[in-house]
Amino acid sequence: MLTLREFQERFSASLFSHADPDPALASLIEPNGLSAARRVGIYRNNVNTSLEASLAATYPAIHALVGEDFFRMLARRYLQAHPSRSGDLHQFGDHFDDFVRDDPDAARLPWMADLARLEWAYHRVFHAAEAQAVASASLAQYDESEHERLCLRLHPASALIASVFPVTAIWRLGVHGNASSGNVDLDTGPEYVLVARRNLEMTFQSLSGVEHAFVKAMAADHPLGACVAAAFDVDESFDAGECLARQFALGNISGVSVADAPGEVNDTD
Repeated sequence: MLTLREFQERFSASLFSHADPDPALASLIEPNGLSAARRVGIYRNNVNTSLEASLAATYPAIHALVGEDFFRMLARRYLQAHPSRSGDLHQFGDHFDDFVRDDPDAARLPWMADLARLEWAYHRVFHAAEAQAVASASLAQYDESEHERLCLRLHPASALIASVFPVTAIWRLGVHGNASSGNVDLDTGPEYVLVARRNLEMTFQSLSGVEHAFVKAMAADHPLGACVAAAFDVDESFDAGECLARQFALGNISGVSVADAPGEVNDTD
């Protein structure tokens, strides 16, 4: 006899398998006019339909651009490769960009993996924690000699995307345009973008390559001196003051800190 835990684990596994339930599981399922395989099949179909709908809601641009049938095929393949491991549907779909990059049919559309990364970033940012942005005046409390050691905290409702394709134009075509007749010049990339939610509004902030290098270093918690160095590696004419002023103006910085001594940090939120 299976324990309750064993029954639940086997039943859950059977929902993501094409095989009939094993005999030990089947013996505990009341037939009542339907075989155990048919009963499990009903649950399996409901689960798959719900997860396919969740994936389509998370990736609306891809769904619109490739069409219902192609997306459903991808969704079912994805479910077999990456079955849901959480009761929170917001976490389902986090491997979709890697999946479509490697899928032989999806790989024929080389922009799809980058678009999937953008859509997952949009999804994550939409559900991210809120935070109060700080103003550039917060720097005034720090001596100029400390500036290179300042750590600027990127707003938590933010995600960086770099693509060789004009990925936001592709996204807009799928979400807002007529996907069957629209056209995007794929050669107009690369594109660097910060997906952001500020004051409950979702935006795509367009960045230059050098800005992207600066913000990427900032997001990795590098001190200001290292962020500037990363930007200079891309473009020696980089204007650190102008870039920093823009990041504050866009509300992209939610905290400033500096290490005074090992283990001691002053923080401004």
